[in-house]
Amino acid sequence: MNEPFLLSVEPVPAEPTAAADRTFFWNGVGSHPWFASNVGPNLGEFGEVNERNIDFVRIASAVLSADRSVLRSGRLARWNKRDIAIEVDVLSVEPWDSVRAELQELLGFLTGDTWHLAFREQKGAPEQTAVRAVGASRVVLFSGGGDSGVGALLSAHELQGTAKHALVSHYSDKYLPPLQRSLAQQTNALFPGTLADHVQVHHSRGRKTANGNYYRKENSTRSRSLLFLAFGLAVASVNQLPLWIPENGYASINPPLSPNRRGSLSTKTTHPAFLLGVRNIMAKVGRMVTYPTPLQTARKAKCSLR
Repeated sequence: MNEPFLLSVEPVPAEPTAAADRTFFWNGVGSHPWFASNVGPNLGEFGEVNERNIDFVRIASAVLSADRSVLRSGRLARWNKRDIAIEVDVLSVEPWDSVRAELQELLGFLTGDTWHLAFREQKGAPEQTAVRAVGASRVVLFSGGGDSGVGALLSAHELQGTAKHALVSHYSDKYLPPLQRSLAQQTNALFPGTLADHVQVHHSRGRKTANGNYYRKENSTRSRSLLFLAFGLAVASVNQLPLWIPENGYASINPPLSPNRRGSLSTKTTHPAFLLGVRNIMAKVGRMVTYPTPLQTARKAKCSLR
């Protein structure tokens, strides 16, 4: 097993040691060479987020950061099975220790690798608590892609005149936020008064470590939508709302269309088995989550026709 990575919510040491090259420092809002985020590790910008959801976001952030930092060998579908170890700062260790084996297995299903998880208790600095998604009756994942756009339209059409929804977007590239905002505004223009809030989350591991060395850059990043899901669940947890996950059913199953689209080239984050696994794990740590998948019986073409 390789030396573990660490997601730390502590400040960067004045004189970082060699361990900093395997540490992802997320200790507040800001843009640094090693980490950029417009939310702190206690998610105060979302409101009073449930503690287990805070932990889940931290775990998902650590997974994606490590996933991006360990190179695969081989090409196309002939990639190796990596061995990745991470330690994560959480608010409470005991709940996550109790589901460690299940979570490791679920991550293996997601990325095709072997995962080793460890947790340490570290709360992080206090954060101001914002008020978001006021008046929303549901939260909708909204990447800005076709399925999420259809999902937002369906949700707004269903709620028009009776209730509102909040959209949650995640981005790491600068070109996405204007597109996401424009589509959210257009949806609200078609169904006025249905948008309670649009929460756009900028969150990504940087290019350099706190020591100034470069992280390795792996491009497959099959775990990135796990973080998107975790952010959506965190926003939904504030007022115990359901989270809509708009993804067409064919993409959720994601069968390989050719021999070169197997394994980690095909994402599984909305696969029914994965979503069930997340639901079961969250229930065991004390969080009942509800996430309808309104497009699960549709193909991409049918979604577009809607």
